[in-house]
Amino acid sequence: DDVDVATTLNCLGLMYHGTGNFDAALECYDEAIRIRKSALSEDHLLVADSIFNKGALFALRHDTDQAIECYAECLQMYRSKESYLNVAKALAGLGCLYEAENKLDQAIDTFEEALTIRTDHYGQDHESVAELLLNIGSSHLTIGNYEKSMSVLEEALRILKSFPENENVDILTKTIDTIGRVYDAQSKPDEALICYRESLRARRRLLGPNHLCVADSFDLMASVYQARNEFNDAIRCIKEALQIRLENLGGDDIEVGNTLFGMGILCCEAGQYAESVSSYKQALTIRESCLGESSIEVAKTLHNIGSVLALQRDYADALTNWKNALSIYKEAGMDNDDDMVKCALGNIAMAEHLLLEAVPDTGMM
Repeated sequence: DDVDVATTLNCLGLMYHGTGNFDAALECYDEAIRIRKSALSEDHLLVADSIFNKGALFALRHDTDQAIECYAECLQMYRSKESYLNVAKALAGLGCLYEAENKLDQAIDTFEEALTIRTDHYGQDHESVAELLLNIGSSHLTIGNYEKSMSVLEEALRILKSFPENENVDILTKTIDTIGRVYDAQSKPDEALICYRESLRARRRLLGPNHLCVADSFDLMASVYQARNEFNDAIRCIKEALQIRLENLGGDDIEVGNTLFGMGILCCEAGQYAESVSSYKQALTIRESCLGESSIEVAKTLHNIGSVLALQRDYADALTNWKNALSIYKEAGMDNDDDMVKCALGNIAMAEHLLLEAVPDTGMM
């Protein structure tokens, strides 16, 4: 039970964590925690640090309950040692989890406590202060407090623009994007598009034209063009995003599947039904492979394929897709009052009626 061994294990955990080998990372963190508790003390700061790393791992795996438990445990230890910057770090982690769970008032309170600590320590104009302002502004946006959100985000942007832009490109562009989303929510598409184009230029310049974050900018621009019924521009943007994700992730990644699903929606709205069905079918193959054939996302894809086929008056194939979607909904335990189930049942009834009407009456009994 050597402390140096624990340090090595913690570093190995971080390495595995960064490469996506979460099970190996968890084993390293747990062993480091055990050794540090034995060799140092139950509430030593190094123990808290390993517990924090474990919480970050759970957060990345979307295991929210265990992540909150870890962050709360290390937070208590940091408070007891009056390690205030670590307190702020743990509070920021908790705030992100509360935001993800839509516990937005709790998230804002948590972020603001962390903000007070960082402002007291670093002063107003620090990048870690701006990062918390971004979190607070994003939470206010989700609640619908647009004026408060804009005020907080503009302060974050002011701070970030006081530094060389290559030092904080991720937070800077996310802040610009979130300001764009506020404009979007206020039905100000022109202002939103200006923001999204600004973040796109910054990402291309600082990260390279094929960085995954560039695809995120194209997604946001596509959403504005879609809302303005400018479907050709929207499809152009989503194709740019798709190409970047294909180059970075390969053709069988779930993000590629999700992008293809979005392209299916846009092509359908543009009246390009053959292209829509093609995009949906490619998305279906990827989603079945990544999520399983009984996934709700697979059912949604089948449902949309059916809807496009119906627009092409191919009611027989549409019926097959809707029935397959309904079967998945039912397997998932969804009842007839669920909106997706009701929609599928209504579509099935409509298709069966139209197919019955199309059967020629032979006059035979």
